[in-house]
Amino acid sequence: MLRELSAVFVALYAASYLVGLYRLSQGKESYEAYLAMLHHPAVLVFLGVSLVFCLLHTVTWIHLTPIVMVVRMGRKVIPAKLVLAGNYLVWILLSGVLWYLVVN
Repeated sequence: MLRELSAVFVALYAASYLVGLYRLSQGKESYEAYLAMLHHPAVLVFLGVSLVFCLLHTVTWIHLTPIVMVVRMGRKVIPAKLVLAGNYLVWILLSGVLWYLVVN
């Protein structure tokens, strides 16, 4: 039930991001008004709650992956814990790369 609720917050965050892209296409003043709106306390609370739900959604999806996708090498089945560890490793590496690109 909580995972399904998290999908709603992921969708709302994606919609707010698309609004930001639209406002960016409208010009500097429109985008600056959008950025100012993002500093409103209610929006900051929404973004914080959305972040928590996005992380929950990601973690639950990663834990579902070994169940949904059985990985085989020849006739041997790769253990679910190894698939899970690989998913977490890729998530951490991609997050690090994105962090580096944003910060630098």
